Amino acid sequence: MTAQPVPVGVLHELRNRAAHWEPLLNAPVVVRMKDLLTVAGLLAPDLAAYIQ
Repeated sequence: MTAQPVPVGVLHELRNRAAHWEPLLNAPVVVRMKDLLTVAGLLAPDLAAYIQ
């Protein structure tokens, strides 16, 4: 089994786009939500469960 990269970079880019009032209509929301849950789960599994 190969390790998957942690999607912190794409979440950071999404955060920057939101912070600078750039359009997010084309953002893949479902994919970014999965990325968010992945990162949250690595930090604290209880946090990922709470967000979900």
